[in-house]
Amino acid sequence: MERYDWNTFSLIIESRLSDEEELTAEFEEHGNEQRNCKKLHVIALISKDKRSLFLWTTGNIGCIGNMIVYGSRKSRKQAYSIYLFASAIADFHYFNFVLLTRIIQDGFGILLINRYTVVCKLRQFSTLWGNVVGFSLFSFATIDRLLSAQRQNKYRQWSNRIDLAYKMIVFIPIFWFLLIGHRLILYRITDNICSPPSGFYSYYDNYFQVIFSSLFPAISMSILTYLLIKSVRLVVQRRIAPMTSLSSITTPHRSMINQLDTRLTIMLISESFIAVITYVPYAIQLSYANITQNWYKSPLRIAWENILTELIHLFSYVFFATSFYVSLFSNVAFRRKILNFITVMTEGNGPTMTLIQSTTNCLFGGYASKSWQSSSGFVDASESFLYLLTNANGNQPTKFPYNNDGKALYNMNSYGPIFGGGADLYISSQSNKYLCSYCNLGVSYSNSLDLGINTFTGSQFFQTSEIEIFKLS
Repeated sequence: MERYDWNTFSLIIESRLSDEEELTAEFEEHGNEQRNCKKLHVIALISKDKRSLFLWTTGNIGCIGNMIVYGSRKSRKQAYSIYLFASAIADFHYFNFVLLTRIIQDGFGILLINRYTVVCKLRQFSTLWGNVVGFSLFSFATIDRLLSAQRQNKYRQWSNRIDLAYKMIVFIPIFWFLLIGHRLILYRITDNICSPPSGFYSYYDNYFQVIFSSLFPAISMSILTYLLIKSVRLVVQRRIAPMTSLSSITTPHRSMINQLDTRLTIMLISESFIAVITYVPYAIQLSYANITQNWYKSPLRIAWENILTELIHLFSYVFFATSFYVSLFSNVAFRRKILNFITVMTEGNGPTMTLIQSTTNCLFGGYASKSWQSSSGFVDASESFLYLLTNANGNQPTKFPYNNDGKALYNMNSYGPIFGGGADLYISSQSNKYLCSYCNLGVSYSNSLDLGINTFTGSQFFQTSEIEIFKLS
């Protein structure tokens, strides 16, 4: 039996205790890492569900709004509207199949993609096909506007080709189907994961997706935006330059054209910016995943990468969800069409009270005893009247009865409320921007104050600051 002196024995004991402490610390560190991974996983699931549902809701509202505006009979007379209408349909499919299956599987725990081969193939096909089809149609709408702004007729003659637009909205989906249809054949479920076969095809498929659903949209959108803005500004310069000697005419004309240029610039720059911030991170993430797929990664690193991947993948839907809202914000005609649609949907709701405040703080309005309609024409509403609360002359509140001449109201869905055949009270479109609304009291409604055109604001023409319309039971 081997003998140890006291010093040697003490060193052995200390060494073993040190080893046990290191092992204990290692276990504690590993335990903390596991707990952190679980926390990150829970946080990712909770936040992902909320963001997915928000994107799905806003995306569907946007797609339906675009289909309403660009699918109208009047809009279909423009080629770019045909492209945008088809793009909205593609985006609607994208949200209600690709994103919805993601929400069902990840949010509600119902396995669809990784259990059913048919769903696996269709979902992976639609993920790429819906993306590139929607963006391609949007790009052709932009190209159409670019051609319409060209100076040379050989380019401009290719704009607003309605027959070509109808052919392209059929050709584009078929073209991308032929390029991406291999996913319907080769994708399969392996180890409960929907994925492509390993090897060369996996690399080809991943990089094809990186290029055509990420990098190409960001680059092409930036180029198209630059060219279109440049062309529009050249058109502005050509229209304004010959009128420099007529300052009184040039100023309003310049203002109108500049407003058009500004709205178009805001819309395109916004779309380009959204494309870059949504597509580029997606391309980087896909490239990184392909490059590092065989690297060793700690559980904590994998957890962080999963969170970032989920955020980036959800973020890639933003471009398709925001097109409607960018147009709504930057395009007056687009807003007017949405308002017209709402008017059509809500017409027939019975009597309404209109309250108007002018920029000079005068308060007045009218009561319509019958419903406003979307179809143009006069309406005989016997109990209608106009009224004054405050005006520039300091008159007391006054009611102006309808004289029953058959023209109490005039319906025109591109303007505001119109009372009387004069019109006694006329509210123009964009009445808060221009001095185009007017009063001509005394035609269909009583001119009891004998102020005529000066009754409401002290002058015939006025600009509104606020308009409120109340439905009365």
